[in-house]
Amino acid sequence: MLEEHPIIHIAHHKVKDICWVDDNHIVISSDKRLANGGTRLFNASTGESRCKFQVTDKLSDLAPYSTASTLDFGSNYKLFSSCENGDKHQGIGNWDLVTGNLINFHCSPPHLPLEKASRLQWLPGTNCLMAFYLDCAKVDIILFDFRDNTTVQLLSEKHDRPFGRTINDAIAIEESSSICVLRWNGALGFMDLRRTAAGVNWRNTEDPFVSVFSQTGIS
Repeated sequence: MLEEHPIIHIAHHKVKDICWVDDNHIVISSDKRLANGGTRLFNASTGESRCKFQVTDKLSDLAPYSTASTLDFGSNYKLFSSCENGDKHQGIGNWDLVTGNLINFHCSPPHLPLEKASRLQWLPGTNCLMAFYLDCAKVDIILFDFRDNTTVQLLSEKHDRPFGRTINDAIAIEESSSICVLRWNGALGFMDLRRTAAGVNWRNTEDPFVSVFSQTGIS
């Protein structure tokens, strides 16, 4: 039977993302600034706020204006979040889930302008964070290595209009060293996680809308 939990209040701010840490704790990011407690750890059973994730001088001038959005957590009680400030400067923050202290902040490099990440996924086998970026102009899949603050671009797809893109989502499968990507029409494709610019091997490139029209004689 499902158990009803108390309502978690975030002072009328817009929720950006929710991430379950374990059976008893949940992290919520909102449009409130990080410096003012925009991302917090809550007790899922009581709704009590356990800690807020802090900002330090590692965020430099971004700290007063940074907000968090997409969340994921990794090994050793680490929390990752896609962050941005008022100037749309993007980056990935890395916090300690126990203390709420900021461990590291990886700014997007100047040669690789990125919007807010649509998905973050921690890869324990490679100790890297995969970030999937989807916006109206392009699609990017990036690996972040926080041990030496390096990035590897696995895929970049640019398009002139929103319906010109082919990839809508991506998830890594470390057991097979691959990334499964979802095409706009529901088809699945796979990329090699170990190679850059390897391209996508589509398992089904048939457009279902075209197929329906062809079978019914509609042109």
